[in-house]
Amino acid sequence: MGSESKTGGRAFPNRMEIMSPQAVDKVIDVTLGYLEDTGIKFDSHEQTYDTLSEAGCHISSDGMVKFPIDLTKECLGQCPESYQWWNREGTECVEYGSGNTCFISSCWAPNYVDPYTGEKKSGDQEGIAILTKLNDALSDIDISGIPIATGDFVADSATMMANTTKPVHFSAGEDANALRGLIELGTALRGSIEILKEKPYFTLHINPELLRYPTAISEQIQLCAENNIPITIATMGIGGLSSPITMAGTLTICLATTFPGIVLAQLQKKGLPCTEASTPSFMDPATAAIRGIPENALTDMAKLEVCRKLGPMVGQLSAFGAITPEFNQDAVAKITWDFGELATCSFDSFLAIGAVDTGLLNSPSATVYANELASMARRVWRGIPVDDDSFALDLIKEVGSGMYLTQTHTALHARKDLWRGKYIKNISVDGWEKDGKKDMAERIHEDLAGILDNHTVEPLSETVQKTIDDIAAKYKS
Repeated sequence: MGSESKTGGRAFPNRMEIMSPQAVDKVIDVTLGYLEDTGIKFDSHEQTYDTLSEAGCHISSDGMVKFPIDLTKECLGQCPESYQWWNREGTECVEYGSGNTCFISSCWAPNYVDPYTGEKKSGDQEGIAILTKLNDALSDIDISGIPIATGDFVADSATMMANTTKPVHFSAGEDANALRGLIELGTALRGSIEILKEKPYFTLHINPELLRYPTAISEQIQLCAENNIPITIATMGIGGLSSPITMAGTLTICLATTFPGIVLAQLQKKGLPCTEASTPSFMDPATAAIRGIPENALTDMAKLEVCRKLGPMVGQLSAFGAITPEFNQDAVAKITWDFGELATCSFDSFLAIGAVDTGLLNSPSATVYANELASMARRVWRGIPVDDDSFALDLIKEVGSGMYLTQTHTALHARKDLWRGKYIKNISVDGWEKDGKKDMAERIHEDLAGILDNHTVEPLSETVQKTIDDIAAKYKS
């Protein structure tokens, strides 16, 4: 944890551009023009209406809010380039943004696979505890997010807090009162609301409906602004179902939904950390399958370019995930493809780690695989050393075309320069006979119990744990 520079192995040094500068400007003009000419719906919320009206937005009698283009651009540009996201103890932080890439385990699936038995189960507190502990054990997952959702957001979050020391990514659904409970949890952990504001422990995942902000969502943004809680504003447009089948059309409807929430947040607290996190997806009309592989990647990357043009902290998140009903070789292919977006475009974060079955199931095996991909990425991001020791010219002159295996230089650099994965690896003939005949899913599943049993999470103090339990009980759905 802690802040690392790009040379420290947290970000790809270059990125691929999907659109021309002219195309990026066209998407911006169309999206912001739509918000100015047509606007989107905000359900009645007095403070939101007052804030938007005072900033120059036109609000019709039915709640349609039109956003002046200059206002939208100004507010998106006010988002900070980075912020510090603190761990449970408030002693270390992840520097989110500024080219760093973080891996967030949020999945919010209603079901999960028991890592011990392989049995599929409905979301419960036991599952949240086990899967949160797994995420805590995996060194290349930076942020613990809600692995499965029971519908009781405060209780789910309280369980997470007891089972990870990492920073956390919470959601309150469409429930402003649940967010109040989460703020109470964070205050109990930090000791005061002032310290929570100074050292943010959690960010909130906010989910407006496409082109509509329910009252509770507006109230969540207000509460986050008042308490300096970083926000991630997300929505999903499904091309061919809830948005146009074209990539440009789905991209436009997603951005036209998330941008107004960021504008509102900046009007209420200038400089509040905000991340645009929409998920443009596509449905095959013939099969009803969702999340087309190249279409999602292209639209995600185009969205990133648009958002980077408008503001430093928006549009910097993408998602892992597989549509297959279990973690198998097809899931490996899909998750690896998603990972390719990271390698080519340098997103600031990836979430939905562990999601399979189109997000309906949390697979701990998929989580472990994603952690391995993250480890491999960070080895690539460290780059190639080009110092005298790495060139090894004296050694080349001495050995020439001879054997380097027995050289001290080889022993010193083998572990430092060569990445060795546990599941993604070259397998020798002997190794193939031992475990190479088992596919990756089998090999990972065999390791899950050991990963969990060998990892210990420092418990909260009895006083803090009792306070957190009492808060969860008070807000129980």
